[in-house]
Amino acid sequence: MQALVLGEDKIVFNNTQRQMIEAVFNDDLSVKNNLYKEFAMYGGFRCGKSFLFQLIAWILGAYYRNLNILYVRDTYKQLQDSVIKQFLKDFGKYNQFVYKKTDRIAEFETGSVINFRAFDQDTNILSNEYDAVFICQGEDIPEELFLQILGRLSGGKSLGKALLFNEGNPASTYVKKRYKDSTREQRENLGIYFLEAETFDNKDNLPDGYIDNLLKNYPESWINRYVYGGWEQIDEMVFSEFRESRHVIDIVDPAGITDYHKRAIGGDYGYRNPSAFLWGYKDFDGTIIIYDEFYKTGQLPDELAKANLRHGRQMTFMDFSIKKPDRDGKSLWGDLEQLGVWLIESNKDEINNILLVNSLLKTGKLKITKNCENLLREIKGYKWKRLKLGEEKNFDETPVDKDNHGIDAMLYLVNGLSQLTSVSKEEYDERKTIRYIVENGVYDMPITADLG
Repeated sequence: MQALVLGEDKIVFNNTQRQMIEAVFNDDLSVKNNLYKEFAMYGGFRCGKSFLFQLIAWILGAYYRNLNILYVRDTYKQLQDSVIKQFLKDFGKYNQFVYKKTDRIAEFETGSVINFRAFDQDTNILSNEYDAVFICQGEDIPEELFLQILGRLSGGKSLGKALLFNEGNPASTYVKKRYKDSTREQRENLGIYFLEAETFDNKDNLPDGYIDNLLKNYPESWINRYVYGGWEQIDEMVFSEFRESRHVIDIVDPAGITDYHKRAIGGDYGYRNPSAFLWGYKDFDGTIIIYDEFYKTGQLPDELAKANLRHGRQMTFMDFSIKKPDRDGKSLWGDLEQLGVWLIESNKDEINNILLVNSLLKTGKLKITKNCENLLREIKGYKWKRLKLGEEKNFDETPVDKDNHGIDAMLYLVNGLSQLTSVSKEEYDERKTIRYIVENGVYDMPITADLG
């Protein structure tokens, strides 16, 4: 089946999609009488797996009578923003169903129903019997829930068998054990049909430059996983490019950092949790060196200010949330400024900051001295909640919010320093310094150095 005509549209399948749909349907769209009852497709971003499985769900609803179909994803936000939105956009135009927003169901003229559900919001998912179940980003769902889903597949009489469809990206969860690590014989004994796909498989249906952009911006492990659909470098470490032998260097004497370097501090506040400061500078070749840390709980504003100023007054990038006033109308931000700390609001775009750090690690442009023991410990243990990154359009997942005080300080520091340029003594022009501009009211020159 090379293509499928729906209304005025001709859907042309890529090779992997063609293999999958031919394993499910005959040419007349009747369900094949074969040994397969579970269909899994795992691979890179936008390889066509999500669209194909939504198409199959639509076919079942439009061509078969009185089916009870479940389309499930881990969280409601992901379900609403990706699954439901895409299904209505791609298949609502064929007028085969009515979507009831309140109930989150698509009711077809055939009497079949697709129930869109999420495990973080819907409590009765596993109390029903289904003829077919579709799992989006199956790697995000715990194995015990997946096994319970198998137990609810007791319908399928009009199909000849109950069907399960599972798609997502490679991950070190039950999906790797069930699909990738099993032999073909083991899968066939369970009635599983499994295909792997690369982003390249679907290149004819992708915007120009999409794949090139991924290859240029993703760390190596993400390229392997989310472009090539590889399972070999699955790594839940957020900073997957970090290598101690490459990125950890000997202690730097702060006295040796010249006034011609861009210098700054990244800070993260805590009281019961540690407050953290990291000192860094940008070398003339663009390399960022983090050379000292402060990491301590229970610190009052005067103690924090004293720690902050120990290498001189430097711009400090911190979370603007500390501007929030307390019961007395004061804020930690204001207290620190009164104590002489030079504060600048940090950029809190976490995912892009993580990508920036990984990119600098990949190119060798970020170094950390070995005395930053708490930061190094946090980097090695910092993991994604579940390394989904499953939204193909953007990164909206977050790492585990634990033991990340030095990391937050690092993200703020690196983002701030990345926008600055250090100059050599020969390139230095006092008229372009912040101090000269402020003292003389001259604002028509780019800033190239910060000397107090």
